[in-house]
Amino acid sequence: MYCNQCGSRLTGGEMHCPHCGKAVAPAGAPTGAAAPVAAAPINPAQGRVLRHRTILGVLWLVRATMVMIPGLALVGVSHVHNWPWPPGMGGVFTPLLGGLGLGILLLAVGGYAAGIGLLTMQPWARLLAIVVGVIELISIPIGTALGIYTLWVLLPQISETEYQQLARSHAAGQL
Repeated sequence: MYCNQCGSRLTGGEMHCPHCGKAVAPAGAPTGAAAPVAAAPINPAQGRVLRHRTILGVLWLVRATMVMIPGLALVGVSHVHNWPWPPGMGGVFTPLLGGLGLGILLLAVGGYAAGIGLLTMQPWARLLAIVVGVIELISIPIGTALGIYTLWVLLPQISETEYQQLARSHAAGQL
């Protein structure tokens, strides 16, 4: 049996398609206008995590790579001993740039972990992606856009429920 809306394979017995949320008629029920309507209302947000988690995971990996490059550059510049700092400023700039670079590298590691976690459906990845997404909101324009997208997909309560169900299904080998 397949979903009429998205074409996903259904195992049977579901009230709604696990991929798009469309109400599914019970097996043997007539189709068309005379088909009974499911008791549970269709939630437009149902399936949002499933539809967007792969895109979100890949975007986090790309963003982490974009952030990693300047982070490595700042750490590298902070360790150059012959850098032409203004007189007396090397003692200020070196730890400042090194600390900023390490902070950026930590953000990149968080982005990599969130991306890999989302792609592999790890139970902790949703919360990590939300935290990194909130931090990225200050990084205009790309980090802001990714942060908003992350929060839109993963923050609602129904998304938490859906993500946990997907993570359990994935761990059980059903996805």
